[in-house]
Amino acid sequence: MISIANLGAHAGSTISGIYRLISIKRSSSQRHENSAQVTVADATGFAVCHIPLTSAGVVGLTDVRSRFVAVTGRVSLSPSGTVCVDADRIERVAKPDRPSWHLLSRTWVPAEALDAFDQLIALLDRLKGTAIRSFAHRLFASQAISEPFLCVPASRAHHHAIAGGLLIHSVECAQMAESLAGYVLASHERDLAVMGALLHDLAKIRIMKWGQRSQYAIYGVTQEALNLEVLSPFLRRLDRDWPEGGAGLREMLAPARQYGPGSRVSPLLLTDLVRYIDRLSSGADIRAQSFRDSPAWRHCAKTEQGDLVKRVLPAIDHATELRVAP
Repeated sequence: MISIANLGAHAGSTISGIYRLISIKRSSSQRHENSAQVTVADATGFAVCHIPLTSAGVVGLTDVRSRFVAVTGRVSLSPSGTVCVDADRIERVAKPDRPSWHLLSRTWVPAEALDAFDQLIALLDRLKGTAIRSFAHRLFASQAISEPFLCVPASRAHHHAIAGGLLIHSVECAQMAESLAGYVLASHERDLAVMGALLHDLAKIRIMKWGQRSQYAIYGVTQEALNLEVLSPFLRRLDRDWPEGGAGLREMLAPARQYGPGSRVSPLLLTDLVRYIDRLSSGADIRAQSFRDSPAWRHCAKTEQGDLVKRVLPAIDHATELRVAP
């Protein structure tokens, strides 16, 4: 399979590959008059395909059930350096021949989050369990979920409050879970911990507005409830493939507030792991933002989330006044 980033090296050659369909419109160039312009993408970039509108090779492009297409054609480079494919055949495919996360469109990702995007692809590639890989494949095949997941902020003004912040925060949490899993979890739980950490804030795609095509932002509903709603069709399939995994993922994404009489202890180590990792990632970003213009020695203090700064800084200022007093 040739990635789009490598298509330029095959200029003048005929290639075949499966990519994500981004858009279809009538070509505006004189060279491709009476042709359809089909933009395709994968995790490495995008390419523009041209195919005659009357071509018998245009198969099923109006079928909205699949967002993936198989392209066969000759590669060329436009004067601007854009990769073009003079296609002989473009047809929809229901099941791509590689993991769907490799067919996420890099064009969806804000510039600030591109490093996190590359780390996401590598992270998902390292998943070992068949059931959890199938779950991730079905989930990231959905543009309604994957596109906003890659580009919305993680919050409005709290932590990772930038375009792509949800992706940055989620990948950071999943990488921490992956690193810690070997110390505290059984082998069959490690992939589950990574997936739970990656998706713990997935409901933000229904809470944060991300563009003109975004759904109506939902307020007044708990994030935990929205987590389960967004994942509902994917969890049902996971229940068939791996019932224990489906139960564990639900418990991480929508944990009970109370466990036992008067207790606030979570019933699962997995749940606690994700909860504390979330706090670490959020806290690190809040600290970075809070102390961006402060001396390094102040970075060990709490942010406005706590009250240590309020106690320490006045004391330091008072001590300074005593030292310089005549």
